[in-house]
Amino acid sequence: MKPDIDILTEIGGAKILEFVTLTSANKSTGATRHIIGEQEQKEFYGLAICQYEEEDGFYLFYCDSDWKELNDTWHEDLESAKDQASFEFTGLEVKWKKK
Repeated sequence: MKPDIDILTEIGGAKILEFVTLTSANKSTGATRHIIGEQEQKEFYGLAICQYEEEDGFYLFYCDSDWKELNDTWHEDLESAKDQASFEFTGLEVKWKKK
């Protein structure tokens, strides 16, 4: 059974602040590439903006369908994380859900 993002409170030990499940309406802009090892990651199930306790910055987590972190980017503030997500995917402006 897949974890329910509405019930989850953390990803990788970081508190979930906001999240969005990607749909067919959220196309990649092709503006960035995510690579682990030599493998490019092209598909993500959802995005989550998270913060580790006692850290000032915010992480934009790129997640699989189990809401496990596949990749991330670090940002100074929440809005910068959202801006990065919108830079990479279309149609996210009104889709973020707060925890």
